[in-house]
Amino acid sequence: MRALMVLAMLAPQEAGQDEKRLQEWIEQLGADAIEDREKAEEALKAAGEKAIPFLKKAAESTDAEVKVRAEGILIAITWTIGRQPITIYLDADKKVKMEFVRIPAGTFTMGDKEFEGATPREVTLTKDTWMQTTETTQAQWEAVMGKNPSHFKGVDLPVETVSWEDCQEFLKKLNEKAKDQLKGKAAKLPSEAEWEYACRAGEKGKWCFGDDEKKLGDYAWYWETATHAVGQKKPNAWGLYDMHGNVWEWCEDWCGEYPSGAVTDPTGPAKGVDRCLRGRSWGVGDVFTRSADRGRYLPTGRDNIGGLRVASR
Repeated sequence: MRALMVLAMLAPQEAGQDEKRLQEWIEQLGADAIEDREKAEEALKAAGEKAIPFLKKAAESTDAEVKVRAEGILIAITWTIGRQPITIYLDADKKVKMEFVRIPAGTFTMGDKEFEGATPREVTLTKDTWMQTTETTQAQWEAVMGKNPSHFKGVDLPVETVSWEDCQEFLKKLNEKAKDQLKGKAAKLPSEAEWEYACRAGEKGKWCFGDDEKKLGDYAWYWETATHAVGQKKPNAWGLYDMHGNVWEWCEDWCGEYPSGAVTDPTGPAKGVDRCLRGRSWGVGDVFTRSADRGRYLPTGRDNIGGLRVASR
């Protein structure tokens, strides 16, 4: 309720009053009373982007109290803005859309000693990636490509029966169609490392939620007879749905054994025969849906278990 009251205060009859109020809140960061400082912090956070220019100036203040508080609020607002999903629309009526969440750069242990060719290694990703919150749906594919190749039909079902090469054509057309909305970013398939890092979402266990196999049904479609609508299960900690099961998801890399030792921004072998897939599908058992599990298929191969999830950077 207080946050709503604060936001209401940011709609004065004259634009100049906005700046006056924001400046008053900045000055109040140095107030003697703790309660007054906390109220000012809350008000500035609620103001969001409007407060950023004032906070940047305050962060250069010679008043140590104001400086520290302004820097903290600025970080909080920037982080909140950065975590907000990016939405792109694929039709004139804005009924078909894709949402992406930011996956922050970081370091993690990729692989699982129980899987052949996936010896654990430390991987560092130096750049943020935006990942589609769901597997790409049939409605999204058709809005870009004008046709639907899927075996199991349904607008909210994941598209499948698409090859790696089909995905490249889809991405080319998506980048053309949504160029202005992507704002300098390019839609692509994630690398294997980007996919596993996003899937784990900071979790070191077998699945995105840990090692408790009993929870898998809350997050994944597996041992099924067909695909299911995307986004019906629980998401992982970073807001990604169906990272385990439903359909395999193509990655950009050629498939090969992981090299030993720590690596930075790996993109897989320079050449190969098969491209990589991740996440497994609707028709497999629990062990194969683990975060580190890998699949491989010819880049021209199509099956009703294979789809994609778009990344952007």
